[in-house]
Amino acid sequence: MIRQSTQRAGARTFGLVLVAGLVCAACGTPAPRAISSTTSPSLTTAVTTTTLALAPTTTAPEGAIVEGPGAMAHYQIQPQPGAGTCHYSFSGQFPLPDPRCTPGALNPAVTQATLSTTICSSGYSTRIRPPESVTGPEKIGSARAYGYTGSLHTAEYDHLISLELGGDPNDPANLWVEPNDRAGARSTFNSKDTLEDKLHSLLCTGRLSLATAQRAIAGNWAAAYDTYVLGRSPAARPDETPVVQAPAPAPGSVSSGGCSPLTPSGGCYRAGEFCSSAEHGATGTNEAGDAISCVWDGSRWRWE
Repeated sequence: MIRQSTQRAGARTFGLVLVAGLVCAACGTPAPRAISSTTSPSLTTAVTTTTLALAPTTTAPEGAIVEGPGAMAHYQIQPQPGAGTCHYSFSGQFPLPDPRCTPGALNPAVTQATLSTTICSSGYSTRIRPPESVTGPEKIGSARAYGYTGSLHTAEYDHLISLELGGDPNDPANLWVEPNDRAGARSTFNSKDTLEDKLHSLLCTGRLSLATAQRAIAGNWAAAYDTYVLGRSPAARPDETPVVQAPAPAPGSVSSGGCSPLTPSGGCYRAGEFCSSAEHGATGTNEAGDAISCVWDGSRWRWE
């Protein structure tokens, strides 16, 4: 993991000199410029916007996680890679970003020592999230970069390393238009969201390290989904504990097709059905064995 090069640290020391006119051969975009900006140490700083476009602030070898500028009091619309210069790959039905364009970027305010006051603090991600007036134009530019022509209503403008896992809020290296992997999707909710919630839970309960969670989701989120959501993990790393599986059916209950959890009548939940209050945020499987999660759809908690 590359957090910050010696050269970049030096640039910060001497006031962050602007560099222009360079071209990134790997992704077809202007090379990152160092810009003078201030990260916001306060979780209560109000987020305002401006439409001034600035170049990305990170640079690193291809595919390496970089360190972003972090949360800001004033977010600015960031330029995206050139049209058609980024390419999806797939692991089964799961889309993966182009590591040349979207390697992942970290929020420097989030460290193993600051978890309790940052990502494990209620409402943290909401307070640092850039507004739609910034991410809306960026999403359109990212779709052009990736050649995405599907619905933007079901495709998420996704933080590869999510905010709840210490990802940078608005560094272009951490954002991409993610096609929805769920057939018949009616919202942007997708399987990667389930993984993010699972990793956040493991992280904030001390069962997983920050660095492990960030490497897992940035390196290959589909493989991480198999490991942490479905429990198809090889031998755990030294800093990991065994994955906690979805709760087993209660003794004496009748399961249809091995699904879990069960409805009050002993059947399987289907997409769109309401969750009970005890199931909020829970994960499980439906009758077909597909992973499902109890999520908030804006009005009710439902299984998706």
